[in-house]
Amino acid sequence: MRRLSMLTALLLPVLLSADFFYAGVMQQSTGYSEQVLLSHTKLARLEQSIKEGWQEGYAVTNLSHAPHKWNAVLSKGTSVREQITMRRRLMDDFVRDLNRYLKMGFALVEVENGVGEWMAVLQKGGSFSKTTFIQTRSRQKMAEAIAAKMKQSFSPIDIEEAEGYQIVLFAKRTPFKEVRYVQADNWNKVQKTVAKVWNEKWNILEMEYGDNAWNLIFVRYTIPRTESYIRNKDFRKFRNSVRDGWQRGLRLTDLAEGRK
Repeated sequence: MRRLSMLTALLLPVLLSADFFYAGVMQQSTGYSEQVLLSHTKLARLEQSIKEGWQEGYAVTNLSHAPHKWNAVLSKGTSVREQITMRRRLMDDFVRDLNRYLKMGFALVEVENGVGEWMAVLQKGGSFSKTTFIQTRSRQKMAEAIAAKMKQSFSPIDIEEAEGYQIVLFAKRTPFKEVRYVQADNWNKVQKTVAKVWNEKWNILEMEYGDNAWNLIFVRYTIPRTESYIRNKDFRKFRNSVRDGWQRGLRLTDLAEGRK
């Protein structure tokens, strides 16, 4: 843990729009015994830190990119047996190699875009299996494709919108029993939606901002998990809130960046 902490990059001051912020979901009962939040300005540095984390028994459980910053959550207690990352600049190359790894028996669990790079996390073991993905060029087609996949008993588990593309990951085997996908035009609607679904015993799986709107994935576990979300425009303060959550026994399950 100490070694990984030394690897995190220093936060460089950047000018962001006034309504930009970082968000995160923190839950109890995740099964994760330890976590570390890595942040680097260069993707190559992040990849090196991830590799060193693998050697210490961690697995990537979340990945995100914000202006001038790549972030990754590494966790212990995941039951992941093997994990790799893969990145490509061109979408055609990215899709081709994703399909190649899926044929090799890997599960696709994370996709993120930043600074012209598409990055994926694939693994063997863990909570998801029988995974697939769809790629679209409009939010309407994405919503239609999600609905069609859900009718085939696939659950959406991750969404990434960038460079005019939408990529949605799906799994047939998941740790939850129900899933729901919702779009929200702004953060105020996100807050209202979250408050409503919490009353109905749903948990947040994914918050993704893209094309000036939010994509939300909610899930129902057999036993609902206690959770909260944090939001701050200052990354140092956001990181401090994550540490406070860790001290209270919570674990970071989703990272997001967006605007109001």
